[in-house]
Amino acid sequence: MKKEMFTLITLILLLTINTVYIQATSETQMKPQHFMYLAEIEESVKQNMLYRIHISSEIIKKCSTDLKDIRLFNENNQEIPFVLLKNKLAAEPAKVFNFKITAYEEEDTCSILTMETPTNIAVVDSIDIITSERNFKKNVYIYGSGDGKSWKLLAEDFIYDFSAQVDLRKTKLPFPAAKYAFFRLRLCNTEKPKSDQTSIKLRYEKLDFSVEKITEKKLRIDRISGGYGTPQQDKTVYDEEIFNDFSIITNSQDKTIIELEAGIPCSRITFEIENANFFRYINVYGKRNNEDKFNNIPITTQSVYRFSLGDMDERKHTIICPAANYRTYRFEIKNKNSPPLKIKSITLHWVQTNLYFIGLNDADRCTIFFGSKTRIPGPDYDISAFLRQDNISSQEYIDLKVGPMMMNTDYTPLEKADKKSIIEKHILKLVVILLVILIGFWFYKLYKKI
Repeated sequence: MKKEMFTLITLILLLTINTVYIQATSETQMKPQHFMYLAEIEESVKQNMLYRIHISSEIIKKCSTDLKDIRLFNENNQEIPFVLLKNKLAAEPAKVFNFKITAYEEEDTCSILTMETPTNIAVVDSIDIITSERNFKKNVYIYGSGDGKSWKLLAEDFIYDFSAQVDLRKTKLPFPAAKYAFFRLRLCNTEKPKSDQTSIKLRYEKLDFSVEKITEKKLRIDRISGGYGTPQQDKTVYDEEIFNDFSIITNSQDKTIIELEAGIPCSRITFEIENANFFRYINVYGKRNNEDKFNNIPITTQSVYRFSLGDMDERKHTIICPAANYRTYRFEIKNKNSPPLKIKSITLHWVQTNLYFIGLNDADRCTIFFGSKTRIPGPDYDISAFLRQDNISSQEYIDLKVGPMMMNTDYTPLEKADKKSIIEKHILKLVVILLVILIGFWFYKLYKKI
């Protein structure tokens, strides 16, 4: 009798747990009317084929910052599982090696180094001068030779370091890929400008980028390395949008303040600046929606600059923003005593996002739904277990085009749509609790009679 009672109690508990699970599942089930916008896929799909949809800036601007309010439905309103992945492919690391220095000689204001390429290296597209020296600037001429006797000029460039004044250093020299058994570097002091030349002078506050004071310095070179390969960022595909309309003011503290309502995230920010010579630090702040305040701590603080070094125009107009998943941005530029920068446009770059899904039925017409006034829980599909960032590049898929964005005329916010069902579920919960109490009381009475 006791064994039968135990079995019955177990069944009741399982029934209760199953009921709660069904409730939880039904509460998170999304329907097309829960989303404000839609865009139809222009082509029909086939069963068990893998497809890719590009998530454009038009879609991103209507979604939450985490993109959880996106769903895919077919014409029968069946929810189609999908996974969102960045268009960032794994790249082979660049091959790096050390040259063997075979000769060194001095020539007036130049130092000449001859190097031998390792026999297992096919081509070279960069040379890095490894030195612990600081505060220098040199003209560099790169030559290549097959026999170590006749030389061909491959590139002219500069190396420099202004770290005594600011974090500005360059020792890596890229050039078109070349295959030579020997390379030669000619490092020369930068010629002092004539009295009427100002192109290589740049002063900003107490920072002096003029080269007269550092041209005579000889470098102590630790080693010279070569490389060949595509950097990781070249394997990343970025979307971008250019903004010409933004709020810009200069306050009493000599700071230029720019506010940009972009509606999109960013990984990089590029400023189109008309000024000729400048060096400024920029603080970047962000907020996720119009109700939020800007964060007190900058997302990042980086420099932008432009100055002339002889015939070379050195510039850095792009800022890298790690994990800047915001929608509105604020830029604070510290001008100090210098005139404000003339900023013509701002370009936001973000890593492209794509939606991957497998067709459920042949000839299905699919529609992507997105955006909501209320918080939408993120989906959790099995497809994310086998389509991942690390293996998507090896998959074969078909790209689909998305039609124009439209308002969803059937849109009903999630709370309103589920108001009736929520009441019914609360009643069901109450009934289940009462049944469990009554059955428990009945078991208690039955147990006392045994």
